[in-house]
Amino acid sequence: MRILMPNSEVIEVKKAIAVSEQRIAFNGRDVRLCEKASDMAFANAIVFSEESVHGMAPEEATLLGNLENGFVRGVLASLVQQGYADLSGLRLQKEQLPTSSYVFDHGKSQPYMLRGFEATMCCASALGYPFMGGNFSVASEAEDAEDTEEDDDE
Repeated sequence: MRILMPNSEVIEVKKAIAVSEQRIAFNGRDVRLCEKASDMAFANAIVFSEESVHGMAPEEATLLGNLENGFVRGVLASLVQQGYADLSGLRLQKEQLPTSSYVFDHGKSQPYMLRGFEATMCCASALGYPFMGGNFSVASEAEDAEDTEEDDDE
């Protein structure tokens, strides 16, 4: 699949993933949540992978965020039906650091684009990186620790 990006670059992608992004107030600050959309109704961003998930290097991911749901659906439909999407008409927010500085209002204002490491870190679970998504089983680790303590007492 090919995509004409807002910066006029054409990229070839292996995968386009609908992403749900939310920002919530927690402990006096905004916390950014981002993962693969479980339902297209929640999609407001897209992450493009230029390689297969397991062979992907961080510089090969692109995230377009702060999109309206209808826009996400249209881009994905175009990729499925035509194998191509033209995003050259998008006007993006000015590049900002840290990434939490981007305006996020479900597409009411301009979208933003993250590439490489920033995109990978923001959407690690959507891209299939379980070690970055915090999907660790604490209960099983606790049970293993208890077993070890019992073995030490014997």
